[in-house]
Amino acid sequence: MIVKNVNKEQMQQALNKLNAKYDGNIAFYDGLQPVGRRLKFRLTAKSYDKAGWRKSFSGRKMKFACWHVHGDFFDILLDLFPNAVIRSQDKKIYKFCPDTEIVGNWQDWNVGSMIQPMMFSEACVDTPDHG
Repeated sequence: MIVKNVNKEQMQQALNKLNAKYDGNIAFYDGLQPVGRRLKFRLTAKSYDKAGWRKSFSGRKMKFACWHVHGDFFDILLDLFPNAVIRSQDKKIYKFCPDTEIVGNWQDWNVGSMIQPMMFSEACVDTPDHG
């Protein structure tokens, strides 16, 4: 994912707020990588013993952060820094706007395969307030 109009300290501030909900289990996978004036990042779970990790379509445990972690992080980041622009898989992430045509942050897509489809939201395991 790529974000612009925020700096590393602001990204860390949003992550700290997110970790209050996920018991400190979420981190930036490779840190925050500068790409020009933007930052590249991925969210990961530190442990399988706490909420926020996901599984693959085959059921294998993955340390990558689940759909709810991403959605919560994007909401927090956009609440704290409304000028932030987030892009993920050629999609621009927006805060949900009920009076517009904007779908919003909580979009779901296939993370499995054509033969074994699995929606990103179905890959979540033990996420607080989301089941």
